Amino acid sequence: MRNLRSFSIHPPLYFVVALSLFVLPFQLVFGWIIAAMIHELSHLLMLILLKVKVHSVSVGITGALIKTEPMSPVKELCCALAGPIGGLLPLVILRITPYVALSAAIQSFYNLLPVYPQDGGRAVKSAATCLFGESAAQKISFILSAAVIILTTLCGCWLSYCCRLGILPIIFPLVPLLRSVRKNSLQRMKKNCRI
Repeated sequence: MRNLRSFSIHPPLYFVVALSLFVLPFQLVFGWIIAAMIHELSHLLMLILLKVKVHSVSVGITGALIKTEPMSPVKELCCALAGPIGGLLPLVILRITPYVALSAAIQSFYNLLPVYPQDGGRAVKSAATCLFGESAAQKISFILSAAVIILTTLCGCWLSYCCRLGILPIIFPLVPLLRSVRKNSLQRMKKNCRI
């Protein structure tokens, strides 16, 4: 961590936490924040164990963005899976801290969805790179991401229609997934422009 140049917290995060405390029970908000911290610290711990240089950490509404030196696909795979696996550890103390444990389990499940650049998508892309090479891994990652987004949308539509839950089951999982894919596409376009 001696190479860490900057650590920042995006101001909208303060607003979202404050708003959440007005709307939701304190235990739920506190549990969600602690679970998110466990998840991100698990990523950082794996980076330290693998001796990967961390340049910056910025924390926002959608989680932490950890910028590192380039990693091999195997190190990328280990780091991607460290967060969700670490997030499952609070399940051991479910009876003591149920809000933290359940929040951590939900976050781990969501992060394991194979949508790049989420943890599950990064893990799939890294494993596919090891097995099939970079270009095939990108295609596999794109196809899986699209399939998960379509399936999530269909499940959300079914919940909205059959269970009469309104539009929330469609928006809640779909917006972050589409944002992840959009962010990934923009990063790819920037890389292509530089070459």
